[in-house]
Amino acid sequence: MTLLSSAAMRFAFVLLFGSCALLAACGDDDVAVDASADLGADLGPDLGAPDLGPVCAASCAAGEGCCGLPDGGAGCVNLSLDAENCGVCGLRCADGYGTRCFAGRCECGDGVDGCNGSRASRCCPTHPGVTRPYCASFDRDVADCDGCGLACDARRTDRCSAGNCYCGARAVVCEGTDASLCCSDVFGDSTCVDIRTSRAHCGGCGVACVTGETCEAGVCTRGAVCAGGCAGPDAYCCEGVCCARDLCMRGFCGADAGVDGGP
Repeated sequence: MTLLSSAAMRFAFVLLFGSCALLAACGDDDVAVDASADLGADLGPDLGAPDLGPVCAASCAAGEGCCGLPDGGAGCVNLSLDAENCGVCGLRCADGYGTRCFAGRCECGDGVDGCNGSRASRCCPTHPGVTRPYCASFDRDVADCDGCGLACDARRTDRCSAGNCYCGARAVVCEGTDASLCCSDVFGDSTCVDIRTSRAHCGGCGVACVTGETCEAGVCTRGAVCAGGCAGPDAYCCEGVCCARDLCMRGFCGADAGVDGGP
């Protein structure tokens, strides 16, 4: 019985000592100061005054907005007509949206809704050959590939992809010479061809030689080549003789004239 009482007394003492230590920590002035400092640091910036934008001296009329001005101040502007603040403060039509502001929307040429100001839809001004502003895609338009008025060279390329000019689906770039000209085939694809020798593009894109003809120096030729070529109205080389093409087809030219055909 005596041993049990001693153990109980020791357990009670431990509990009492632990409670006192806990109360002392709770009353620690340093802990209270640290918590207050943390609370102040966290709440200070959040409780500050929010940025409400420019402040105008007087209330703006209906349809106007209080917007920042170039001089750093603020003033009431007509959001329906101001090209620097079209519809909302800070929306500049000149940033690719349009050329003027009307009814709170930027207009680009005939497009009353304007462009969206991105590479896919940017307002381009007039330039030689174009009389009105227009929306262009810098990634796809061959006339405005990577910029307003930056047209692809039709002899070297025929399409615009991601702001680069290419010839055909294989994305090649031709030299733009007779030996390497960008031409489209009957299936709508394009490639670089030598128009000096190509029967499908003899002397120019799409100029095809008929059956029995070859392309010699960019001219469809039947049979033997004419020395020095042919010029003038009889610019067709038929079996080594220059004559009109329709006459050659009827057999009135060349070494076999009068044999292969007639009237």
